[in-house]
Amino acid sequence: DLLADLQVSYYKIRHFHWLVKGQTFYTLHEQFEKMYDDWAEHIDEVAERLIAIEHEPLKTLAANIERASIDEQPTTPDAMDMARELADDFAKVIHRIDDATRAAEEAGLRSTENTLDDIRDSVDNHRWMLRRFTA
Repeated sequence: DLLADLQVSYYKIRHFHWLVKGQTFYTLHEQFEKMYDDWAEHIDEVAERLIAIEHEPLKTLAANIERASIDEQPTTPDAMDMARELADDFAKVIHRIDDATRAAEEAGLRSTENTLDDIRDSVDNHRWMLRRFTA
């Protein structure tokens, strides 16, 4: 579930990176690029952890979309709405990370917990920055 949320939010961040415009273009365009670069690393880390614990990542984008709690965005919101929407999405991702961390702890998977802790810190930081930007 976490990997699905990361995958769908990655595509949404890319979408927003390409299409953001207005007075906040320079700021958000650059920040969205940093975010999707971070997300690419997070996706890889989660997928590799799944494989390490003998699970397989979902194989299609459609399967990820179906499983995700993050909704696709077929329109192009204004820049501030993009930032607000991503902040809300990141809260959902954090919830998934917390669920996955609890499951890893119960299973005694300390390496997975460590990986998830690092990812959570990154997502939480991006969420905090977006919330401050839109305040």
